[in-house]
Amino acid sequence: MAITVVRKRSPRAPLISLKEAVDRADKVYEKEGRHAATADIVAEHLGYKSADNGAAKQTIATLGYYGLLERPAEGMLAVTKSLEEYKFEPSEKVRTEILRKWLVTPGVFGELLEKFPGRLPSDASLKQELIRKGFKQAVADEYLAAFLESVKFVSQAEGAVPALKSTEPEDHKTAPVMVGSSVDAVADQNMSETTTRRSGPGLRTTPIGTRDTLVDEDSDRIPVRLAGGRRAWLVIPSPFYEADKRRLISQIELLLTNDDE
Repeated sequence: MAITVVRKRSPRAPLISLKEAVDRADKVYEKEGRHAATADIVAEHLGYKSADNGAAKQTIATLGYYGLLERPAEGMLAVTKSLEEYKFEPSEKVRTEILRKWLVTPGVFGELLEKFPGRLPSDASLKQELIRKGFKQAVADEYLAAFLESVKFVSQAEGAVPALKSTEPEDHKTAPVMVGSSVDAVADQNMSETTTRRSGPGLRTTPIGTRDTLVDEDSDRIPVRLAGGRRAWLVIPSPFYEADKRRLISQIELLLTNDDE
Protein backbone atom coordinates (compact mmCIF):
# COMPACT_ATOMS: atom_id res chain seq x y z
CA MET A 1 0.00 0.00 0.00
CA ALA A 2 1.37 3.38 -1.01
CA ILE A 3 2.02 5.80 1.79
CA THR A 4 1.40 9.48 1.15
CA VAL A 5 3.77 11.79 3.01
CA VAL A 6 2.17 15.13 3.80
CA ARG A 7 4.75 17.88 3.98
CA LYS A 8 3.95 20.41 6.66
CA ARG A 9 4.75 24.00 5.76
CA SER A 10 5.32 26.92 8.05
CA PRO A 11 2.56 29.57 8.13
CA ARG A 12 2.79 32.36 5.60
CA ALA A 13 4.94 35.21 6.87
CA PRO A 14 7.68 37.56 5.58
CA LEU A 15 11.18 36.16 5.47
CA ILE A 16 12.84 39.55 4.90
CA SER A 17 12.51 42.74 6.90
CA LEU A 18 10.07 45.52 6.03
CA LYS A 19 12.95 47.87 5.22
CA GLU A 20 14.41 45.42 2.71
CA ALA A 21 10.96 44.72 1.27
CA VAL A 22 10.31 48.44 0.73
CA ASP A 23 13.67 48.81 -1.01
CA ARG A 24 12.90 45.89 -3.32
CA ALA A 25 9.39 47.11 -4.12
CA ASP A 26 10.89 50.49 -4.97
CA LYS A 27 13.07 48.80 -7.61
CA VAL A 28 9.91 47.54 -9.28
CA TYR A 29 8.31 51.00 -9.01
CA GLU A 30 11.34 52.66 -10.62
CA LYS A 31 10.89 50.39 -13.66
CA GLU A 32 7.13 50.07 -13.96
CA GLY A 33 5.52 52.76 -11.83
CA ARG A 34 2.04 51.55 -10.82
CA HIS A 35 1.59 49.67 -14.09
CA ALA A 36 1.09 45.91 -13.95
CA ALA A 37 3.79 43.61 -15.33
CA THR A 38 4.15 39.87 -15.66
CA ALA A 39 5.55 37.93 -12.74
CA ASP A 40 8.69 37.12 -14.72
CA ILE A 41 9.36 40.80 -15.47
CA VAL A 42 8.84 41.75 -11.83
CA ALA A 43 11.21 38.95 -10.81
CA GLU A 44 13.85 40.36 -13.18
CA HIS A 45 13.48 43.80 -11.59
CA LEU A 46 14.08 42.11 -8.24
CA GLY A 47 17.30 40.55 -9.52
CA TYR A 48 16.11 37.05 -10.47
CA LYS A 49 16.11 35.30 -13.84
CA SER A 50 12.45 34.31 -13.62
CA ALA A 51 9.52 34.02 -11.25
CA ASP A 52 9.96 30.22 -11.20
CA ASN A 53 13.05 30.57 -8.99
CA GLY A 54 12.34 29.51 -5.40
CA ALA A 55 13.95 32.64 -3.95
CA ALA A 56 11.99 34.83 -6.39
CA LYS A 57 8.72 33.21 -5.33
CA GLN A 58 9.58 33.79 -1.68
CA THR A 59 10.45 37.46 -2.26
CA ILE A 60 7.34 38.16 -4.33
CA ALA A 61 5.18 36.47 -1.72
CA THR A 62 6.83 38.52 1.05
CA LEU A 63 6.16 41.81 -0.74
CA GLY A 64 2.55 40.70 -0.97
CA TYR A 65 2.39 39.86 2.74
CA TYR A 66 3.45 43.42 3.59
CA GLY A 67 0.96 44.91 1.14
CA LEU A 68 3.62 46.24 -1.25
CA LEU A 69 2.64 44.13 -4.27
CA GLU A 70 -0.79 43.20 -5.56
CA ARG A 71 -2.17 40.96 -8.32
CA PRO A 72 -4.48 43.06 -10.51
CA ALA A 73 -4.92 40.16 -12.96
CA GLU A 74 -3.93 36.52 -13.34
CA GLY A 75 -0.16 36.26 -13.77
CA MET A 76 0.31 40.03 -13.34
CA LEU A 77 1.84 42.01 -10.49
CA ALA A 78 1.87 45.69 -9.61
CA VAL A 79 3.20 47.89 -6.84
CA THR A 80 0.42 49.04 -4.52
CA LYS A 81 -0.69 52.64 -4.24
CA SER A 82 0.56 52.81 -0.66
CA LEU A 83 4.20 52.57 -1.81
CA GLU A 84 3.73 55.51 -4.15
CA GLU A 85 2.10 57.48 -1.33
CA TYR A 86 5.02 56.63 0.97
CA LYS A 87 7.61 57.74 -1.60
CA PHE A 88 6.11 61.15 -2.24
CA GLU A 89 4.38 61.98 1.06
CA PRO A 90 6.03 65.15 2.53
CA SER A 91 4.77 64.50 6.06
CA GLU A 92 7.02 62.23 8.10
CA LYS A 93 4.11 61.53 10.43
CA VAL A 94 1.99 60.18 7.58
CA ARG A 95 4.94 58.20 6.21
CA THR A 96 5.39 56.59 9.61
CA GLU A 97 1.70 55.70 9.75
CA ILE A 98 2.09 53.92 6.41
CA LEU A 99 5.05 51.98 7.79
CA ARG A 100 3.01 50.95 10.85
CA LYS A 101 0.23 49.70 8.58
CA TRP A 102 2.70 47.62 6.55
CA LEU A 103 4.24 46.22 9.75
CA VAL A 104 0.96 44.74 11.00
CA THR A 105 -0.34 43.65 7.58
CA PRO A 106 1.32 40.22 7.83
CA GLY A 107 -1.04 38.31 10.10
CA VAL A 108 1.69 36.75 12.23
CA PHE A 109 3.42 40.10 12.84
CA GLY A 110 0.18 41.77 13.81
CA GLU A 111 -0.66 38.93 16.20
CA LEU A 112 2.74 39.15 17.92
CA LEU A 113 2.45 42.91 18.44
CA GLU A 114 -1.09 42.54 19.73
CA LYS A 115 -0.17 39.73 22.12
CA PHE A 116 2.85 41.54 23.57
CA PRO A 117 1.84 45.19 24.08
CA GLY A 118 4.18 47.58 25.87
CA ARG A 119 7.38 45.77 24.93
CA LEU A 120 8.44 42.53 23.33
CA PRO A 121 9.67 39.57 25.38
CA SER A 122 12.99 37.78 24.81
CA ASP A 123 13.97 36.30 21.47
CA ALA A 124 13.57 32.82 22.97
CA SER A 125 9.97 33.54 23.99
CA LEU A 126 9.14 35.00 20.59
CA LYS A 127 10.67 32.00 18.82
CA GLN A 128 8.63 29.66 20.99
CA GLU A 129 5.50 31.63 20.08
CA LEU A 130 6.29 31.20 16.38
CA ILE A 131 6.77 27.46 16.86
CA ARG A 132 3.40 27.29 18.62
CA LYS A 133 1.89 28.98 15.60
CA GLY A 134 3.19 26.19 13.38
CA PHE A 135 6.60 27.45 12.22
CA LYS A 136 9.27 24.81 11.78
CA GLN A 137 11.93 25.09 14.44
CA ALA A 138 14.71 25.00 11.82
CA VAL A 139 13.56 28.24 10.17
CA ALA A 140 11.84 30.04 13.06
CA ASP A 141 14.98 32.11 13.67
CA GLU A 142 14.80 33.55 10.15
CA TYR A 143 11.20 34.66 10.50
CA LEU A 144 11.96 36.07 13.94
CA ALA A 145 14.89 38.07 12.57
CA ALA A 146 12.66 39.57 9.85
CA PHE A 147 10.07 40.52 12.48
CA LEU A 148 12.54 42.15 14.89
CA GLU A 149 14.32 44.08 12.14
CA SER A 150 10.97 45.32 10.84
CA VAL A 151 9.95 46.55 14.29
CA LYS A 152 13.30 48.35 14.66
CA PHE A 153 12.86 50.00 11.28
CA VAL A 154 9.42 51.37 12.11
CA SER A 155 10.48 52.42 15.59
CA GLN A 156 13.50 54.30 14.30
CA ALA A 157 11.29 56.05 11.77
CA GLU A 158 9.37 57.39 14.76
CA GLY A 159 12.60 58.78 16.18
CA ALA A 160 12.80 56.52 19.25
CA VAL A 161 16.29 55.16 19.74
CA PRO A 162 16.84 54.26 23.44
CA ALA A 163 20.15 53.14 24.87
CA LEU A 164 20.45 49.41 25.36
CA LYS A 165 22.66 47.44 27.72
CA SER A 166 23.16 43.77 27.12
CA THR A 167 25.77 41.08 27.62
CA GLU A 168 24.44 39.08 24.68
CA PRO A 169 26.25 38.99 21.30
CA GLU A 170 25.27 41.83 18.96
CA ASP A 171 23.02 39.67 16.76
CA HIS A 172 20.95 38.47 19.71
CA LYS A 173 20.03 41.66 21.52
CA THR A 174 16.31 42.25 21.93
CA ALA A 175 15.40 45.92 21.99
CA PRO A 176 12.49 47.05 24.15
CA VAL A 177 9.56 47.73 21.84
CA MET A 178 6.60 49.83 22.90
CA VAL A 179 3.45 48.80 21.10
CA GLY A 180 0.09 50.45 21.41
CA SER A 181 -1.53 52.94 19.10
CA SER A 182 2.00 53.25 17.73
CA VAL A 183 5.23 51.31 17.73
CA ASP A 184 7.76 53.15 19.94
CA ALA A 185 11.12 52.21 21.10
CA VAL A 186 13.84 50.28 19.49
CA ALA A 187 17.26 49.98 18.06
CA ASP A 188 20.69 49.15 19.15
CA GLN A 189 22.69 52.13 20.36
CA ASN A 190 25.84 50.62 18.94
CA MET A 191 24.46 50.16 15.42
CA SER A 192 27.06 51.62 13.11
CA GLU A 193 25.69 50.86 9.66
CA THR A 194 23.10 53.30 8.34
CA THR A 195 21.33 53.98 5.11
CA THR A 196 21.52 57.36 3.39
CA ARG A 197 18.57 59.72 2.97
CA ARG A 198 17.99 60.66 -0.62
CA SER A 199 16.56 64.03 -1.47
CA GLY A 200 13.90 64.72 -4.06
CA PRO A 201 11.29 62.18 -5.16
CA GLY A 202 13.49 59.16 -4.41
CA LEU A 203 12.72 56.74 -1.63
CA ARG A 204 13.72 58.17 1.77
CA THR A 205 14.85 55.89 4.55
CA THR A 206 16.02 56.21 8.12
CA PRO A 207 19.18 54.73 9.68
CA ILE A 208 18.71 51.06 10.42
CA GLY A 209 20.72 47.93 10.94
CA THR A 210 21.14 45.37 8.20
CA ARG A 211 21.50 41.60 8.06
CA ASP A 212 24.09 41.85 5.28
CA THR A 213 27.62 40.89 6.24
CA LEU A 214 30.39 43.35 5.44
CA VAL A 215 33.73 42.04 4.30
CA ASP A 216 36.46 43.58 6.45
CA GLU A 217 39.49 42.64 8.45
CA ASP A 218 37.28 40.94 11.03
CA SER A 219 35.70 38.57 8.49
CA ASP A 220 36.98 35.43 6.76
CA ARG A 221 35.92 34.88 3.14
CA ILE A 222 35.84 31.10 2.61
CA PRO A 223 35.48 29.56 -0.88
CA VAL A 224 33.18 26.55 -1.32
CA ARG A 225 33.59 24.54 -4.53
CA LEU A 226 30.33 23.40 -6.12
CA ALA A 227 29.48 20.99 -8.90
CA GLY A 228 30.11 22.07 -12.49
CA GLY A 229 33.10 24.23 -11.64
CA ARG A 230 30.98 26.73 -9.76
CA ARG A 231 32.02 28.37 -6.53
CA ALA A 232 30.22 29.94 -3.59
CA TRP A 233 31.69 32.14 -0.87
CA LEU A 234 30.99 32.18 2.84
CA VAL A 235 31.77 35.41 4.66
CA ILE A 236 32.23 34.49 8.32
CA PRO A 237 32.48 37.32 10.86
CA SER A 238 34.68 37.13 13.92
CA PRO A 239 33.70 36.20 16.54
CA PHE A 240 31.37 33.50 15.16
CA TYR A 241 28.95 32.08 17.74
CA GLU A 242 27.21 28.72 17.97
CA ALA A 243 23.88 30.49 17.42
CA ASP A 244 25.33 32.05 14.23
CA LYS A 245 26.17 28.57 12.93
CA ARG A 246 22.62 27.35 13.57
CA ARG A 247 21.15 30.37 11.79
CA LEU A 248 23.44 29.88 8.79
CA ILE A 249 22.49 26.20 8.54
CA SER A 250 18.77 27.00 8.81
CA GLN A 251 19.05 29.64 6.07
CA ILE A 252 20.73 27.16 3.70
CA GLU A 253 18.07 24.54 4.48
CA LEU A 254 15.37 27.11 3.80
CA LEU A 255 16.80 27.98 0.39
CA LEU A 256 16.89 24.31 -0.52
CA THR A 257 13.30 23.92 0.66
CA ASN A 258 12.19 26.82 -1.54
CA ASP A 259 13.86 25.30 -4.60
CA ASP A 260 12.09 21.99 -3.96
CA GLU A 261 8.71 23.71 -3.82
